[in-house]
Amino acid sequence: MKRNRKYLFTVGIGVLSLFVAFMLELVEAHEKHPGRAERVKQVAKRGDSRMTLSVAGHTTDYALHHFNLHDLVAPSDIERSGEAMYEFLKWKLGNPSAVAAQYISTGYGHFEKAYGDEAGAALMGFELPKEGGRPDFYFPTQLLNLGLQIEEAMVPIAAKAIEAEFAIPAFITTPLLKAYVKEKYKVLGRVGFNIPQKYDFSNELLMLAIDAKRDPNGTRTKLQRVINTAAKK
Repeated sequence: MKRNRKYLFTVGIGVLSLFVAFMLELVEAHEKHPGRAERVKQVAKRGDSRMTLSVAGHTTDYALHHFNLHDLVAPSDIERSGEAMYEFLKWKLGNPSAVAAQYISTGYGHFEKAYGDEAGAALMGFELPKEGGRPDFYFPTQLLNLGLQIEEAMVPIAAKAIEAEFAIPAFITTPLLKAYVKEKYKVLGRVGFNIPQKYDFSNELLMLAIDAKRDPNGTRTKLQRVINTAAKK
């Protein structure tokens, strides 16, 4: 009899634990995507600026999971990206009040769909436009390195083409072309692009940046094949 009671008690505790865990998951899911009434309360309690910080952090976390970037970023990257998204959202929508109003109207889901690529880009090292100054956009180091490697691989082809067309020996043009390519990418690393507010970050560019960081050799080979195929046409 005592054994049965002990067994029932153990089973009861197990079922209760599962129920509590399930309820906590529901609460967490609800908090991640609260209803409109709850969103109004959140903005009233936190204020526009803190709510904008929350939206920026949530969107960054969404991009981290959506693009599966855990193996590519450090905690410092996530913190930096959250701050970058905060500045970006203020620039994109005009001010924290506009961000908070948009949140009340559409919730986190709107920001996930509309700005998930930008958050992913920030995690990958792109400099996003921000409030209070020129909205400069910079290419991340891994993309610049990838472009440099591809163009350096094309130098012998270009040198042979110049030799065939202008009779300038390849041993003369090759070092000149290599020096030119290196200097070009040094300059590109320091150049920012002025982006209009209506600009939507390219998902294709983001995926290329992710591939380049996760598998630089494979990505370079894939791009090289595309370039070689195009050169033959």
